[in-house]
Parts: sequence; structure tokens; C-alpha cells
Amino acid sequence: MPSPLGKSRLEEVEEELRHVAVQIQQLTDRQAMLEMLEDFRNSNPLGTKDAQSEHLAEMESLRKMLRELSEKEERLQRESNQILYPKSKQEGIQKIIVKGGVPVLPASGNQDIVPPPPIPAPQVILDLENLPACPTQTACPLCQQYIVTETVSRVGGVTWLVCVMCALVGCVAGCCLLPFCMKSFKDTVHRCPKCRSEIHTNTKL
Repeated sequence: MPSPLGKSRLEEVEEELRHVAVQIQQLTDRQAMLEMLEDFRNSNPLGTKDAQSEHLAEMESLRKMLRELSEKEERLQRESNQILYPKSKQEGIQKIIVKGGVPVLPASGNQDIVPPPPIPAPQVILDLENLPACPTQTACPLCQQYIVTETVSRVGGVTWLVCVMCALVGCVAGCCLLPFCMKSFKDTVHRCPKCRSEIHTNTKL
């Protein structure tokens, strides 16, 4: 942790960095506008040589100022890093940067490396037509929230078709009503648990 003196200096450096970033953005915008003007002049050569020379001089001045500000920004960033990370920690930080720049502490000899879980991460299905007949992660098209759908079974065309076929075969003693009690013959309706709207219906046909 930096000392109170270092903290005040760190605040000054961060303030200068913000000021430099604003200046760089302003100069970059100015340079982009001048480049647009240059393209317009090239397509419509109506300007004088004096105007073109002034334009080139201003572009060169902007490039020089941008180089100076970039160098100042790098210098301030190095100073900020030196305040945040004392010399006693520089070696560990350099090791992290050399190994890939991952912002984690180097593992000690007593720590065990835990492998990632073997179960893959759940996938978010955004195509509603491809929703399976089970609760699935997706985005509700009405409330625009990422949810896990609720599924409800509903009597559909397959249910009635199986019932009629059973009746034609001869199952008239109540057996023809069995498809109304079995989920495998019903449609599956996906609902949003937040706005309670129906998202998609998986039909058996």
C-alpha cells in the first residue's frame, strides 16, 4: 500500500493522466477533421497553395503534439506503476507479465492447482426455434432478460391423434384417454419466469 505522500502523488499522476487523455482525444478529433478537409480539397482543388501549406503545417504540428503527449502518458503511467507497486514487488509483477500478463499472483509451492470442472458451461440458446423440450437458458424477446425458461405440458394435435387412433383400434374403455395423462404425447410450452409470457411451443408434429 503506498504511503500517504505516495498516495497524494498518485492522485496527482492520475489527474495528469486524465488531463493528457482528454488532450489526446481532442487532438485526435482535430486531426481526423483536418484529414476530412484534406480529402475534400483533393476532390475539389479550389484552394490556394498558401492554404494548403498552412494545412500541412497544422497537421505536422498536431502529429508532433500527439507524439509528445503519448510520451508523457507513458511516463506518467510508469510513475503510477512505481507508486502502486514498490520495488519489492516488481520482480513478481515482471514474472506475471512475462508469463502472459494475467493479473494474478504467482502460485507458491504450497498451493494446489485446481483443474477446471469437467462439466461444460451451460449454453445460451438465442434461436427460439431450437429450444429443446426442457428448461433452457435463453433471452426473452419481450422483457429482454437472460432467463431459464419454465416448461409446461399442453394438449396438442398429437394427443388428439393418438386418442382417436386408440379409439379406432378398439380401446374404448377409457384407454384412449391415456395420451392426455402422458407428457410424451403433449406439446411443451416455454414461458418466461419474469414477465410470464409464452416464448415458444415445441410441438410433437
